[in-house]
Amino acid sequence: MNRTMISAAVSLNALQQKLDMIANNVANMNTVGYKRQEASFQDVLTSVLEQHPDTQLRGRHSPHGLTVGHGARLSGLRLDLSQGTLIATDNPLDLAIEGRGLFEVEVPLLDDEGNPVFDEDGQAMRTLWTRSGQFQLSAMEELEGYVVLTTSEGYPVRSADDGYIMIPAHADFQIDAAGNVTYTDVDGAIVEAGQIKLMRIMRPELITAVGSNLYDVAANVQDADNVLQQVDDPAGEGIAVRQYRAEQSNVDLATELTELIMVQRAYQLNARALITGDTMMSLANQLRR
Repeated sequence: MNRTMISAAVSLNALQQKLDMIANNVANMNTVGYKRQEASFQDVLTSVLEQHPDTQLRGRHSPHGLTVGHGARLSGLRLDLSQGTLIATDNPLDLAIEGRGLFEVEVPLLDDEGNPVFDEDGQAMRTLWTRSGQFQLSAMEELEGYVVLTTSEGYPVRSADDGYIMIPAHADFQIDAAGNVTYTDVDGAIVEAGQIKLMRIMRPELITAVGSNLYDVAANVQDADNVLQQVDDPAGEGIAVRQYRAEQSNVDLATELTELIMVQRAYQLNARALITGDTMMSLANQLRR
């Protein structure tokens, strides 16, 4: 009875985590560039109970012993990085990536309490990645007369030379499939502003979501170069940047609702097992009265 209750309680916790994951997927169904998450489970502990020797009959093919599990736990969340549908927009700052690529952005480094971390050169920054290409142009104090390509939260987008994409204020600009940004100056000449840095995903299972539609490399990875690599030739690697396009979420509502029903049924089953174990223990205690 104790084993039944422990197994049911452990499994209920894992199923609750998957319910939260499904709810997050459904809530972000209309979030540009969002990638759905998938859950993976593993046994907490599996043991074999020895049976009486008399049960070992001649000709028996099944193992001699009773295999007993102690529930399952959520071992990890994996991102489904499949391509979402590209929709046309009328905003030149809307960019979408075709293929297994990511934009690289610069995000302020925060401590455990959410306060900014400062180094000798000013505020410390860290590098994250995103598929959401709904960018904007933001002014920076140290770049008077220019605006910088940033995310909707104001995080600068990195260029191929690890700098920023700087464009003169109010200048017309274009972005080609390789991520090259050009603008027209006051004399009508075409000037190159840089190339948007694109990263190719090598090990998608080691990419983790960190919130705000941003991704990072898993904490236990020692060599991040084996997970993400810079794209030198986007056209040759099947990766392209599409201006005036936005990538929709790859969440399929029918799939999520189907999984939701399955998880709810499993949750009900384990809840009933927990109640049954508690009832049997109560009956056993009452036998002593």
